[in-house]
Amino acid sequence: MLNEHSTTGIAVVIGAGVMGAGICALLANSGWDVWLLDRPTGDSSSDPKVRNEIAQSGLNSLLKSKPQQFGRLGNANRVKVGNVEDDLNCVSSADWIVEAIAEDLALKRSLILKVSLLASPNAVISSNTSGLSLSQMVAECPADFRKRFLGTHFFNPPRIMRPVEVIPTEFTDVEVFDGFSKFADIVLGKKVVHAKDTPGFISTRLGMYALSRTIQLAVNRGISIETVDYHTGELIGRPRSGTFRLADVVGIDITARIADNLTRALPNDPYYQRLATPQIMRELVSSGRIGVKSGGGFYRKNETGIIQTLDLQKGEYRDRIEPILFDESITSLPLHERLVALWDLSPNVDCGFLREILVDTLGYMISVTPEVSDRIVDVDDAIIGGFGWELGPFQVADVLGERLVQNSAPQISLCLKHSNQHRFYDDSLELRRSFDLKTKAMAELPPPAKVIILEDLKMNGKMLIDTPHSSLIDIGEDIACFEWRTKMNTLTPEIIENFEVALDEASSKFKGLVIGGSQPNFSAGFDLRFFSEMISGARWDEIDARVKVLQDLLQRVKFAPIPIVSAISGYTLGGGCEVALHCTKIQTSYDVAMALPEARVGLIPVGGGCTQMFVRAME
Repeated sequence: MLNEHSTTGIAVVIGAGVMGAGICALLANSGWDVWLLDRPTGDSSSDPKVRNEIAQSGLNSLLKSKPQQFGRLGNANRVKVGNVEDDLNCVSSADWIVEAIAEDLALKRSLILKVSLLASPNAVISSNTSGLSLSQMVAECPADFRKRFLGTHFFNPPRIMRPVEVIPTEFTDVEVFDGFSKFADIVLGKKVVHAKDTPGFISTRLGMYALSRTIQLAVNRGISIETVDYHTGELIGRPRSGTFRLADVVGIDITARIADNLTRALPNDPYYQRLATPQIMRELVSSGRIGVKSGGGFYRKNETGIIQTLDLQKGEYRDRIEPILFDESITSLPLHERLVALWDLSPNVDCGFLREILVDTLGYMISVTPEVSDRIVDVDDAIIGGFGWELGPFQVADVLGERLVQNSAPQISLCLKHSNQHRFYDDSLELRRSFDLKTKAMAELPPPAKVIILEDLKMNGKMLIDTPHSSLIDIGEDIACFEWRTKMNTLTPEIIENFEVALDEASSKFKGLVIGGSQPNFSAGFDLRFFSEMISGARWDEIDARVKVLQDLLQRVKFAPIPIVSAISGYTLGGGCEVALHCTKIQTSYDVAMALPEARVGLIPVGGGCTQMFVRAME
């Protein structure tokens, strides 16, 4: 059975569409050998190349995709293509079988029944559906097979998007479910979200409701697309695309179809029953204007290259108009403060539209959570990871507090009434707790296995040195960790000074040092604005002195009396790259942008990075 030790194996992915092919690449990147199967073409006497054209086309699309799905193009060599008529027997040697064909329950049931007769008794089988009933898929399969079957809802593209919803059926063995969750976490590097076998699971049901309902309210109230995308984008801690541009990216046809499907699948959900797809969306779909993939939807680029916007009332494209804006002083506030200020100002700025959106969508997400998950943290993780929100719905509810309670659905008030201090989370110094849906009380959030959380260590007295932008933390086993916290983790003179102090402390009191932190990017390099100011003032001697300090520090890192490991992820550029290159070892996440790009702006790296790249290349 699959678990955190399953670092190699054989997988069969059935369905070479965008999602199936993406899962195939994810597994190949993780060191697995993969069969990619799809429908056959031609007849039984045709050449295998003809028979396997659909699967081969799926593999070819991976090789051309942007962002690149294979971490290295050579990983594609781990993939074999085939078809479900000639090659289905390969499932007998598979450790994991993934069904990822079209969202059609009858087709899935037929295919899974065939697989159940061929699969190894130790194989785990999953369906990558976005919301069809998993229990119904295996209703006719043998009992032992049903125990090893579960749902795995990856997000597209699987290599880039971190969450995966893992869903047990009423038949799934607990050990199989727990083992697969550990495998997805440790081996595949995914944020595992546990969901229930209900229509749409967590992400599709809740996230698509928020998207569709916002469009519906905007059309009903006559709010411009520009205003809606401004109000529901970065302003409130969500992706810059906002709502309408997100629908264009997802596909207006897909957005409407998901809403329609869930409305049919949830006859007792009053929120979805009022979610009528606006006529303007029906017209766009019928005319083929379904978003980015068709060249136009709510937005389009005209013949002269100018981006135009759809007038929701007239159904015609027009030039961009300025959205209704909040005061600029509000937009520069930290997100927690900004949300409160936006809530208070909304009635006077946009006639309460933003407030209505928050009340309606958060109210639905929170009230329906017991149906889709046992833990509120899974809901927040699914929406944060799947839809790019900075804060999940329960976290936003904590920020807004009584403001939301007094204006929202009674279910929220009822939940908050039972929780400590009317909050869903309690981040006290002693415990990190959340509201338990079953006990209606606060319960401790168990820490993830094999993960060191720096914030927890800081709260538990392990902070050795603390400054506004950096810390030295005791992470146990005589190892210290130095982290810095600036925008994009850029290096500054203050960070360099703090680094020197931390290096002295670690070298004298610890057996090793880790350089890294919890931010997405290790470091985007030195803050060039600092140097540009000195250049403007012709302060050349000061520049030389600063460069010398950096060079001396990195030589100390290279020849330190203790091993130093850099834990890098995201952007590791310029000075950040040079820091990593001078360490004893580099522990890298899979997706790292690591380089010395200074030459592109006319600068030569001066921290010894060129030398260390040469040394490592020679090694």
